[in-house]
This record gives sequence, C-alpha cells and structure tokens, in this order.
Amino acid sequence: KYCIFCKHEYDYTYHTFGHLGGFVCKNCGYKRPKPDFAVTEIHELAQNHSVVSANFNSDNRLVKINIGGAYNIYNAIGCAAGLSCLGIDTDTIISALDTFNGAFGRMEQFNAGDHKVNIILVKNPAGFTQTMNFIKSVKDDFTLVLSLNDNAADGRDVSWIWDVDFAGIFEKDNVKELYVTGKRCYDMAVRVKYEGVGGRKINVIENEDYNKLADLAQNSERDVYIVPTYTSMMTMRPVIAKRFGGKDFWE
Repeated sequence: KYCIFCKHEYDYTYHTFGHLGGFVCKNCGYKRPKPDFAVTEIHELAQNHSVVSANFNSDNRLVKINIGGAYNIYNAIGCAAGLSCLGIDTDTIISALDTFNGAFGRMEQFNAGDHKVNIILVKNPAGFTQTMNFIKSVKDDFTLVLSLNDNAADGRDVSWIWDVDFAGIFEKDNVKELYVTGKRCYDMAVRVKYEGVGGRKINVIENEDYNKLADLAQNSERDVYIVPTYTSMMTMRPVIAKRFGGKDFWE
C-alpha cells in the first residue's frame, strides 16, 4: 500500500481488495498505469462463474469465467494477458476461460449425493477475506469448516488469521453449522469465538482427523464449504477425493 518510488502511502480513487485498485501517490504523482487488459464491467457474480466485459488490447469482449469469486476475475484476466503475450489468439483465450476447471483444492467441488462438498484453499489474509466474501454470497443452507495448519508451507506464525475480515459471515442464518480442524484448530476456534459466531457451537475436529471430516461431509443434509490452508488441503483432499470419487491432484 506504499509507493514503490517514494514510499508514501497511496490514496485510492477506487478500491477492490487488499492493495488493489486505482492507486495514486499524492507525493510523487505515480499512479496505476492504464492496463492493456482490464475488466470494464461486471455483469454477473455467480457461485460457479462470473460474466464480465473486458478489454483485451483495445478489443472489447464479453467473457465468462468458469469459476466463482471476484479475485478469480483478477486471476483470469492476468492469465489472458499472459497467454496473449505468448501469441495465443483472443478467441482461444476466451473459450479457455469459459471451459476450464479450477485446480485441485481451488474452488473444487465434489458430488456427495444430494449435496456438494467444496474445497477453497486460502493462504493469506487477503485471500481468506475474499473467500469469506464469496461464501457470503451463497444463498442455500450450508456447513462451514475452517482448517488451519502451521507447517512450513503454511507459515509457522498463525497470527495472520486475526487480519482476516469475517464481517457478516456469521450473521447469515444459512450458516447452519461451524467446524474447525487442522493442527491449529484451537487457534482458529479462538479467532472465530472473538469474532462472534451468532450463538453457534464451535465444533472441533482434533488431530487432523479428515476421515471424521469426510464422514461429516457425507452425512450432511446440506452443502459443505471447507476452507483449508495449504498443507491441510494437501492432506485432506486425498481423503475427500477417495470418499467422493474425485481425481488425484495431478490429474
């Protein structure tokens, strides 16, 4: 959030999330450059996709992005820019954005009979906050599972969870059950307790018992949203995939 040239704090003409948006430094005048690839309008933000108008090197197109979440619009347009620089034509890029599936653990969905099990990887406060914003858009009843590890790939210091903005998520009546799990499940339990969980019980699954989590997901009467950190996801996902018929992550 500080100027890369003079280190003064940016002001914003508009703000999306984290440090992203229309930044301008009032000290030295540096501001967000006009991008060659940019979303100009958001038409639809659905649970499993988004529809936007986008400018691809002055070529204005309607683009469907086959994965939910506002932050994935950023990811998709970034991919489009990279592919264009590699010489891929615009029609092929737009077709790819419309048909691709999320990578393992990233907005991944498994069928569990009459409901779905969703895994949404988080790695930092900005991404976690955006995931909470996405989940707040869910209309149907669901169970929420938060899984926190502190292995080297996650970061040993878990104090970053206090920078996550949970505002509004526990005010939703359709969050029917709340679970925490992972190596640092009790740290996550304390975090959401301080947030205020609207009188819900904070259920704890200890000892990274992901078979117990899979039982919960299988026997649920509603969709389940699991939000794990990286090593938690890598350990959990094979259990979920085996139970519900998902592919191995390298497939």
